[in-house]
Amino acid sequence: MAKETNPTKVRLEEIEKELAELKSSRDELIAHWNLEKDIIKTIR
Repeated sequence: MAKETNPTKVRLEEIEKELAELKSSRDELIAHWNLEKDIIKTIR
């Protein structure tokens, strides 16, 4: 039995994967920004 591929489902999976990667990247950038912000606060 061959596995049928639904193009809509495949595209949805690709978008969900990309969204997860972007959220991870966003979280890393926010963490870095908060660290820099805290360093600046201690200097002032």
